[in-house]
Amino acid sequence: MLRFIVLLIFALNVMAQDGPSDAALIKQVQEFAQDINSKIPLNPVLKPSLQNQQENAPKLIIFISSSMPAKSIQQWAIQAEKLGAELVIRGFVNNSFKETVILARELFSNHRVGGFNVDPFKFSQYQVNVVPTVVLDVGGRVDKVHGDIGLFEVLELIKAQGENKIDAQKYLSKI
Repeated sequence: MLRFIVLLIFALNVMAQDGPSDAALIKQVQEFAQDINSKIPLNPVLKPSLQNQQENAPKLIIFISSSMPAKSIQQWAIQAEKLGAELVIRGFVNNSFKETVILARELFSNHRVGGFNVDPFKFSQYQVNVVPTVVLDVGGRVDKVHGDIGLFEVLELIKAQGENKIDAQKYLSKI
């Protein structure tokens, strides 16, 4: 999420300068992202270990949409930040990177937390067709809860009835 926030800040700076068109902006952001990614080395010894940890590590993902009320998205973002969950939208707002950045700025500029990832593949992977949806995936065992009830309540439901009861309890213990 940190990289998205860095990219968001970069894009906002470019936009604030009455910068280039969408295509040029996207190109600049891509070049910036490649530059950032190339400067963050990963020790080759740790790669296999890190890959195994990531495959088995619990993934707490909150699927949202730009069509949701702003207050709801902000609340999900605050709760996601507290528990280390990932906030995900399917795609760019109106197929525009610029509009997506503007939405993120409107949603999160007054808060110290917030941000989301754009990842249509996760929507497909977890077959999410309704938002908000929370997914807790632990090594392929998936709990999925729909509804705008809040992350803590979702974790309580999973703790009571889900396959990943222990991991839901671990997340709740962070509160």
